[in-house]
Amino acid sequence: MADSTEQTALQRFGTIPALLITGTLLCLIATVTLAPPVWSLFGFGALGWWIALFLRIPVSVAVLGRTGTQQALGSWREQVLVASSGPLEELVRLALVLLLVSGFDQALWAGLGWAMIEVLYTCLSSAITTTTLHRDDDKSRQLREVLAARGLLEDKHGIFAVAERISATLLHVAATLLISVLPILVLLTIPAHSITNLAVTKLTPRSLARAECVFAAIGIVLFCLALLLAL
Repeated sequence: MADSTEQTALQRFGTIPALLITGTLLCLIATVTLAPPVWSLFGFGALGWWIALFLRIPVSVAVLGRTGTQQALGSWREQVLVASSGPLEELVRLALVLLLVSGFDQALWAGLGWAMIEVLYTCLSSAITTTTLHRDDDKSRQLREVLAARGLLEDKHGIFAVAERISATLLHVAATLLISVLPILVLLTIPAHSITNLAVTKLTPRSLARAECVFAAIGIVLFCLALLLAL
């Protein structure tokens, strides 16, 4: 068990460089093909993501109460918490767009800032998970059980982790562009965001590959729609 746990930890730690490289490449591609960087909006996009994250804390406490993550796994409480990501993130994104964003370039880079801070957060989470899995104690074993139940021990090479970040970036940029074109489209981005997260959460324990394919399909469709409307 110790060897298996250490192998899993090393595999997760190994995804961090791949995620950072992926985020950098996505920004470079956007710079070359779509618009030069607007760093102020990139920063505001990152700030928006943090605000949305902190808003989820009281929601999490209200929904889960004292129920631990493992006990809540697959329950209606977890589904409510996952679904809440849509309105919480998209309403913050709407406020960001209405207050600070003007034009395609700014919307694009606000969306990228939103997505890239999530990449960094994912890297930090992977590092913390790696440290925990390296230990041989109750917390490490509980974490491994949770990851296994969620189907998150299958990705041995980080391929799906990279795919997830690409899909999430497409989704965040698309939502920001759509709302910048027509703010009322937040009524589209809210359910799209929640349904995507619910679908991925439900499919991942069954098939991580299938979950990422669904995530990618939704991200690509929304991104193409956003470009058609914004350009």
